[in-house]
Amino acid sequence: MKIAIVDNDRAWLKNLLDIISDKDDINYFSSNKEFGKVSIKGYDIIFIEYNLPGKFTGEQIARAIEGKTDATVALMGKNYDWISQNIVTNGHIQAVLDKNKPNQFTKFLESIHNTHIIRGYFGEAMEELNKMKQAIM
Repeated sequence: MKIAIVDNDRAWLKNLLDIISDKDDINYFSSNKEFGKVSIKGYDIIFIEYNLPGKFTGEQIARAIEGKTDATVALMGKNYDWISQNIVTNGHIQAVLDKNKPNQFTKFLESIHNTHIIRGYFGEAMEELNKMKQAIM
């Protein structure tokens, strides 16, 4: 999977890299300005720190990219209870993950990976059905 991480906390980055598979293609951005310079279309997952320094919060960045990517977007922060749970249910943001609870990241990544596998199998099955349909016609 192709993963973007937008976070200025380099110490946390090591923890996240320990959780993410070595097989994944990971791009790290230390600011929203850096992230804003790249094409986001190819990402499967985009992790965004909620409390980024600068003009925009992670939530505002996630809202800004809504409709511009098919990636799963997750906000992350420490002690995220202060982040409104309404964020998750409104729009493009699929998860709010607590950096102090690495098991949340592990479960989240496993669920996204399994979703990609299922989509792959479904896509292959649809291709086979289309081949059979063409053969019959």
